[in-house]
This record gives sequence, C-alpha cells and structure tokens, in this order.
Amino acid sequence: MNRPLTLAAVLAAMLVTACDDTTSEIGYSLTDENDQLDIVAATATATSRTVKLGSVLSLTNTCYLGRVADPLTHSLVETSFTTQFHPLEQLQLYPQDSVLSRIDGRVVADTCDLVLYLSSPFYGADSLSAIKLRVREMAVPAEEGQHYYTDFDPEDRNMLRTDAGAMDVEKVFSYEDQTVSAARRDSTGYLDNIHVNLNRPYTDTEGNTYNNYGTYLMRKYYENPALIHNIWNFTHKVCPGMLLEIVDGTGFYAKVTDVGLRLSYTVKNDSTFRSTVTLAGTHEVLQTTRVENDEAVLDSLQADQSCTYIKSPAALATELTLPVEQIKRGHDRDSLIAASITLQRLNNESMEQRQMSIPQTLLMVQSDSVQSFFERTKLPDNRTSFLTAFTAATNVYTFNNISNMITWLWTQRQNGEKTDPQWTEHHPNWNRVVLLPVNTIYSSSSTSSTLTGVEHSMSLAATRLANTKDDGQLGIEVSVVYAKFNE
Repeated sequence: MNRPLTLAAVLAAMLVTACDDTTSEIGYSLTDENDQLDIVAATATATSRTVKLGSVLSLTNTCYLGRVADPLTHSLVETSFTTQFHPLEQLQLYPQDSVLSRIDGRVVADTCDLVLYLSSPFYGADSLSAIKLRVREMAVPAEEGQHYYTDFDPEDRNMLRTDAGAMDVEKVFSYEDQTVSAARRDSTGYLDNIHVNLNRPYTDTEGNTYNNYGTYLMRKYYENPALIHNIWNFTHKVCPGMLLEIVDGTGFYAKVTDVGLRLSYTVKNDSTFRSTVTLAGTHEVLQTTRVENDEAVLDSLQADQSCTYIKSPAALATELTLPVEQIKRGHDRDSLIAASITLQRLNNESMEQRQMSIPQTLLMVQSDSVQSFFERTKLPDNRTSFLTAFTAATNVYTFNNISNMITWLWTQRQNGEKTDPQWTEHHPNWNRVVLLPVNTIYSSSSTSSTLTGVEHSMSLAATRLANTKDDGQLGIEVSVVYAKFNE
C-alpha cells in the first residue's frame, strides 16, 4: 500500500469529520487490516512571559504622530516622524513667461503650506485640546538601503539644519479643527488634517532668501528641472525632508495617512488662474517613525507574573517557549499532523471610559529571527512564521496548526547536536517564539487578495493574555495529533 497516499486520505477525512469525536475509528475505516493507522491526540504545555521589544524597524506605509498618556498605564507615549517628498518625474510648471506671481521681476509662489491628513485611530481626552506641532528641516536625507529603527533620532545624529535660516515652524492645532465649519467637517469626503502655513521668509543653505519655501522650490525648478524630476537629486540637493514632532500638549495620537507639501502661483494663459503643485510624502519615498515609551512602566508590566502583555507601538510582546521536545521525543516513528495553541485574552479591568484598542493581528516568529524577518521583508511561510487574527466572539488568538514549526525546530536541534553536544546551551532561544502585533498589507484585484507585506504595528493598542491553563497551573496547552502506522 502507498502510505503517503493513505496519510493524505486520513488528513482529508479528518477535515470532513472535524466535528466528530470518534477519531479513534479513522485508522481502521481508511486502511486495511494489514496496514492500520492510529490517530492519537495528546497535549503538551508551553510557557509564556512578557518581553520588551525595544526599538523595531520603523519603515511603515503610514506614520504616526502623537503625545498621549495611554489608558493602560497613564504613561506618555510619543511618536514623531521624518518624511521626504516625491516630486514626480512628470511634474511640470508653467513656462516662466506665463507666471504672473513675481517680486522684483522674479517668479514667486503665492502660497506654500504643509498638510497632514489624519485617519483613525485617534486617542485623546478632548478633541479640542491644544497641541503644538514643530516642523524642522533636514540638513541631509535619511538614505535608502539603510535600516531605520524606532529609536532613530535625526537630531542626535546631527541631520537637522540648525543655522539661522533653517525652516523651524510651530503650529498650534486641535484634532477637531475649529477653523473649519461643523457642516464641512461632517460632510462626506472631508478628511481631518493639520495645516501648517509656510508663508514666511526662507533662506537656503547658500544664503539666498525667498518670500516662502514654495518660491525656493519654484526657482530651483526653473534653474534646472532635473533637480526636481530626479528623486536622488531632489532629496540630496533641494529638499532632504522634514521632521515633525509634538512639542507641547498631550491627548493626541493619530495615523498620518498622507503628507502634502503644496505651493501655488498665478498663471496667465488663455485666462488667469491659480495653479497648485503638490509634492507628496508617499510610500515611494523614505519615511521613519520614532517612538518613545516610558521604560520604567514597561519594566513593571514585564515583571507582572499574573499574565503576559502585547503592547504597541514598539513596546511589549509575549514570548512562548514551545514544548518541542515534549511533543517530539519518543515519537520518531509517528507523524505530527496537527498542533494548535489558543491564547485567551483577558478583559480590561480598568473602568476608564477610554480603552486601548485590541491588537487585531499577531505574528508568530522565532525569537532570534525577528530582526531578519522584517529587514528582509519576509512573509509568513507557515513553517517558521505564522499569522493569526483576533477572534472577538471567543476573545482568543488561535494558531490552528503550527506542526510544521514544531518539526522544523526539532530538526534544527537534532542536526545541531550531531556536531555540538551542547547545542541547546549555545542556542538558548531555539524553541522560543514571540507574538508581535503587526499590520498586514494586501494587493487586491477583482478576484483575489494577496498578502504583500507585514510590518510592525504603530497603533496605540494593548492586551493581556492568560498564562495559566484551565486547572490554574502555569502554562498554555498545546493540542497535538499524531498519526502512527501499526507494524
């Protein structure tokens, strides 16, 4: 009899009879008397602890800006970000002789501003709280090809312009913009935004002064369009980027979905009109997010033995020590065909009206592989890494089948011990995995949706996980299923 084919049939039958408790009969019902297959269920025990993430890779598809006391710990969480701007190769300004906006005979921009478009989640005690935003100019750009983590501070690295002519603008705002009518804010299509006026004199690094930053960009274009059209030239010779950070006020934390650097000028063609140009801080250019947490508070949560924590941004994860040896030892002749683990979320105990969001997606990856997973832009392969989503109905996170990981880890250990009897001592994290809050990126078509990226979550979210079994003993149950051919 072809045994691999028989095992495939068993697996298919298990799916069909998943709701039937009589799995003890499967082996006998699908094989003949001379080649019977036993299906055996068992349990093993994993252990868990809270670990601090420290800094994480900060290249994300969206940036976060905020300064808020999170509802879980009431400690400050601060995020700032840098962004470059994409001039677009097809960008064209109207010919100089058609531009009416001029000072002393030279073209100028009538207006220049920076617009940050915001999206939920938003956390704050009062959407009318006064918050002060500071915008500063980079002296040199963050370079492509390098890995920037959430502890990246351009000021500490002397990457900001600090001379008297440098752009250094402050803007006081509230999330609910009172300069915009309530009717407009409530209208369809309105996007919450922060508008920073740049209509003030600007001096470039060569000492030339302009009435605003937009005029500087326009004149650079007319001097040499290649400085604008080529992204390397633009970031290295014209606009290295900007740093945006909250410097006063608390109670604001929001996702910045888009950033636009806009300028406008008046043109006389067949008619007279205002032309607007927008340079976008998009995914095509380099953006970095910096996160600052209260380390003393994270230390206290890590020390809490009653549960484990998952907290973002760049804060805490839950580490599991998987019972690989318990599952595999003594089962060399058996096939591990299923292994699942369910993590029970503990409800918030705080009575505070504001609650942190629940992490919706977790990544399971080997502890020593976290850095390489994100730096190499890997995707979960269901062998060395897995994704799962929060199940609100049962308040759990379930990894339905991590048997491939159990087998892979055990194989690594066995191969390592062939040449190094102390391999486990030299690789203490060999059977440890971490559960990280992540965002997933999909590419969608009319017929399908494909996972294209996984990145660290920068949203303000947290949850607690139980670290005991139903009997109250420390540990988390791992359910396993073996298939064994009788000799």
